[in-house]
This record gives sequence, structure tokens and C-alpha cells, in this order.
Amino acid sequence: MIVVADTSPINYLVLIGEIDSLPALYESVVIPEAVFNELQADETPEMVRAWAIKPPDWLTMSPVSILLDEIYLPELDEGE
Repeated sequence: MIVVADTSPINYLVLIGEIDSLPALYESVVIPEAVFNELQADETPEMVRAWAIKPPDWLTMSPVSILLDEIYLPELDEGE
């Protein structure tokens, strides 16, 4: 099974030391490029930024081809 994740699950699983539970549950995890960028942002915890420098093989980054209209979804970040 393949799963698409936003920033929060990846962030918190790294922080609590349980990021390896994802490949145990799913064949592959896909994140949008915006999520990858958020994982490397200055305000992201150092532990998460260090993890994101060399992502594991089971993590795939993918560009998002659908542009969301800010009028309809103004409360969502780009990675969501």
C-alpha cells in the first residue's frame, strides 16, 4: 500500500523516534515537494531537518500538478 503524507505525521514520527513505523506499515510513502520543503524550513526542529537531508528509499517526493485556489482553501498551508 502507498500512502501520501503531509508534514505533521513525518515531523512528529521523527521527533518521537518512530519514523521507521511507516515502512513497516506501508510499501511507500509519497510527499509533495511542499512537504519536503517544510521539513527543511528554518523553524522545523533540528532533528527533523537532519533526517530530511537524506530521506530513506521508501520516501518519494512528487510535484503537485493541481493548483489549489486560495479562495476556497485559505486556511491550508501549501504542504497540506
